[in-house]
Amino acid sequence: MCGRYATTRSEADLSDLFEALDVTEGLGPSWNVAPTDPVPIVRVSLSHDARVLDKARWGLVPPWAADTRGAARMINARSETVATSPAFAPSFARRRCLVPADGWFEWLRDGKQKQAYYMTPADGSPLAFAGIWSPWGPESLLTCSVLTTAALGGLARVHDRMPLILPRERWSGWLAGSGDPAELLQPMTADELARSETIPKVCIVGPPVNGGHISTRYFTPQEGHATMAVTGGCCLAAACLMPGTVAHEIAQGLPSLGIEASEIQVDIENPAGILSATIGGRHANGTTTIDRAAYKRSAQVLLRGYAPLYRASPELKKALAEIAANPALAMSA
Repeated sequence: MCGRYATTRSEADLSDLFEALDVTEGLGPSWNVAPTDPVPIVRVSLSHDARVLDKARWGLVPPWAADTRGAARMINARSETVATSPAFAPSFARRRCLVPADGWFEWLRDGKQKQAYYMTPADGSPLAFAGIWSPWGPESLLTCSVLTTAALGGLARVHDRMPLILPRERWSGWLAGSGDPAELLQPMTADELARSETIPKVCIVGPPVNGGHISTRYFTPQEGHATMAVTGGCCLAAACLMPGTVAHEIAQGLPSLGIEASEIQVDIENPAGILSATIGGRHANGTTTIDRAAYKRSAQVLLRGYAPLYRASPELKKALAEIAANPALAMSA
């Protein structure tokens, strides 16, 4: 833990979010960061005399290491021992960083099967993992580790560890070169972890007109994150297959879920084009069960954290501007 995570915001968005100078020189989003992958980090740079958004290789390599072969085993540092571990203590004392993320993955074993879980804020807000970094080799390759702590609340049902997550008010203290280790390594409380402000999302649906199964327009605030489009699209697609919902009554041309589990592709018309979601489930004894949902990544409407729509029509841009100026319009829509 944590062996996979997602970081999908653009460099420009991260630079604004963390008030950091972007020196990454190009680093695309990743929905499945793996050990030794290049990742964005936020650190204090003496040469720039500022907070910078930089690129580091995930898996810390101490300066004294002969090579980088052990990096995959150094992706995590336990918060309970990071201050005393020979490999991690120097970086904890002088080279702390923030690791931007949208969420992380864990796998829960059930007999011979393993079920993947994605832990992410319900409101799509960004996460800042506590991290440490270290240069290695003659070219000063930047490497990093994510600190972990005991899992909180319901997360403990999936795994007993989780990243050490830092709320915004602790970012500056973590990046500073001093501080009381006990305070720096204090995990969030369960209440802090659960507390979030839900971003409203208004979805207007109608019959298909351009070859899909249902048409829709999303009105999402500027601060909304890309994951809102993915979750919203999957939920709408699932609703199209559930008798009794508005979406099911409006959708056209879709087969019905049967007693046996099956997968059905739902095509959603949007100003950006037709977006597809594959829904897996079954319907038996008057009950619809949705087992899984997948949104085609290439068809995501929201590709960047602070862009509400990709290739939005002029009419929709105008509507979004009107709603931003007068939020009450969203309720009347």
